[in-house]
Amino acid sequence: MGTRVEAGWALYGKTAGSADDYRVLRASDAYFSRSDYDAILRRFVPGTPPAPSRAAEPGALPWATISYAPLRPGSAPTAGSATVQGLAVCDWTRLRDAAGRPVSVTAYLCAPFASLAAVPMSYQSLYRTLRTDPAVSAVLGGQAAVSGAGGPLPLDLFPGFDPTMIAAPLDADDETFRLAAGIAALLLRQPVALVGAPVSDPATRITERLRFLDAVAALLPYGQRARLVASTWADAGSTHRIRLAYTDRARPGDAEIMLPGPRRAGRLPPLPRGAAEYYALLLDLHGRHGLSAARIVGHLAAAPYRPDHPVDDPDHALLTLADLPGPGFFATCLPTAAPTASSPLVEPPTSAGTVDLGGPPAADVPALTIAPVARPGAARELVSATTAMVRLQRVRRRLLAGTSTVEVDQMVLGQVAAHPVGPAIALELVRRAIEDDLRDEAAGRAPQAAGVPAAAAHTAGWLGWLAEAPRLVEAVRPFADMVAGPRGPVKVDFPALTRVGRALWGDSRYPLAAVRLARLTGHGQQVRQPLRAWLTRVAVLGTLSPVERAGWAEEIGRATAGSGDEEAHLDFACLLLGARPLHPLATRMTSRYRFTYRAALFEDFDLMVEHHESRPEAIEAAGRVMDGLAASLDDTGWPTMPGVQDEILDLLEMMVVRVHRLPNGLRDTMGRYLSPRTGQSRHPRGVHHTWSDLIRSYVSGPNTRSAS
Repeated sequence: MGTRVEAGWALYGKTAGSADDYRVLRASDAYFSRSDYDAILRRFVPGTPPAPSRAAEPGALPWATISYAPLRPGSAPTAGSATVQGLAVCDWTRLRDAAGRPVSVTAYLCAPFASLAAVPMSYQSLYRTLRTDPAVSAVLGGQAAVSGAGGPLPLDLFPGFDPTMIAAPLDADDETFRLAAGIAALLLRQPVALVGAPVSDPATRITERLRFLDAVAALLPYGQRARLVASTWADAGSTHRIRLAYTDRARPGDAEIMLPGPRRAGRLPPLPRGAAEYYALLLDLHGRHGLSAARIVGHLAAAPYRPDHPVDDPDHALLTLADLPGPGFFATCLPTAAPTASSPLVEPPTSAGTVDLGGPPAADVPALTIAPVARPGAARELVSATTAMVRLQRVRRRLLAGTSTVEVDQMVLGQVAAHPVGPAIALELVRRAIEDDLRDEAAGRAPQAAGVPAAAAHTAGWLGWLAEAPRLVEAVRPFADMVAGPRGPVKVDFPALTRVGRALWGDSRYPLAAVRLARLTGHGQQVRQPLRAWLTRVAVLGTLSPVERAGWAEEIGRATAGSGDEEAHLDFACLLLGARPLHPLATRMTSRYRFTYRAALFEDFDLMVEHHESRPEAIEAAGRVMDGLAASLDDTGWPTMPGVQDEILDLLEMMVVRVHRLPNGLRDTMGRYLSPRTGQSRHPRGVHHTWSDLIRSYVSGPNTRSAS
């Protein structure tokens, strides 16, 4: 007894002598309504068939098209079903319509993909079921002269997926294997057009093509065929939605595969990233490792890999395929390099090869350094490639796509820890995990009022895995402390993290990641003071790119402040980065914190100038701050509260006098303010005289407002 499944069905065509368009003539009430069946069949129609008299042409009927459709929740008896897989076979009838034209009919059979995968079924076995099963013939056979509806078809599905039979043409010829492997890999990234099909007997053409489509699909994880639409023919001039089809020519965006023919070898186009890696692994397993195509196909169709999965996911396919040789194979996939001077080594303190980018390390924090890099690009590529490979291993404790074991966990961790750039890989893994948590936060998926690990679940998972390797855990100590809990000191050495980021990537990604994780885990206040010192220094020195400044300003904008001095510190950081204050200056100076705010803002300004006065960059940074405040006033206007204008003018005057420079942005703002036509109708007492003197006395600075 096979697996019993209720199949949906529909018959699409015309009645004899009809002047109507093609439509669903009969359909079951299983899974979909009649209009749904009509929409499914129209969505995946391969095009207009050539006349019956042209039966010898490559595009002649019959056609077989494998497609899918999403199920409504609760419409399938099989738990976990998300889609149905359907087979539509289009062929000519002996009928003619009102205009005397021959009528074709499309017989359609579908069932939940999970039910078909449990058996499992091949394309060829679905076709045999539709053509030969008595129950199917009873409702889909004949000329469909009468419209109507019916119930589902109870089918007994017997195993129809034999890896040895499906892989037989692949094992018989290496070139056929290479061609099918390339097509399978390309399907992970784009539609594929099979062009140049050899002329074949119309009676066997459809089964021959289904056999090859089966072989191609079998070189992907079985679950990825759930949404793979394939057809034995599709007209390139139609607007079909078929991903893999025999056709007359490739459409724009399709990968064209020239099939082998008389005196012509098959030809693959260049493979894009993702497809190329999967193709290379298929060839490596089949060639260098000597695994038969039947074994590869059997592995990809194993139960752990049968759940419904999108076809356009090369990472999933690569992981599934990498399971085949066993856990030890992962180690051979990791990019490696000898630990030479050209490879970055992120390690505990050493003075060799360090570059000071932001002052001394914080007390009691191990300094991370990076050895001299002869070719930084090579180090970057090494860390990037290895990190990507490790991230492919899914969530911690479930490393590979199939069954996972402690042995696999420990093996991968050992390989990363022993890797020449292991600590750098650990840092990049944690940074990427923080990005995952930020995406959950933005999408509203982060737990509300949850504990620290729940608020940063991705990061906590990766850190929990890395914690078992002492060499790696030291590299990510500040991040590990943040997810340990809400209490306890958290110390972040921003200069040290900057050195690593600059040496590898040329940016400040690791300090920014630390601040983002601190916010997610409730440690924002603990890192704020060292962050202020570091950020002031790098902003003055101009070591942040425009993209970095925008990223830092965006993150600072997410911080919360409960007092006037905290508001001032946050606004000052934004102004140094060339951005506006978080709230308009007019709003800040009319709040109940305005006196504290003004004093703290000038104190930050004064300390910045005092610490960096010998550097010309400090004057430019001071100009950015003053121009940013002026631009804020231009945006919203000056406050009208009595005395507040005086306080703002005093603040701006103190800043100008402190650096003996009046930047052009502030000069323009004050010119408009003093103008009798465009300025305030009533100035505070003495302001015209004071600012006229300042404008005459101080040299113009660079116009830094454009940086904002």
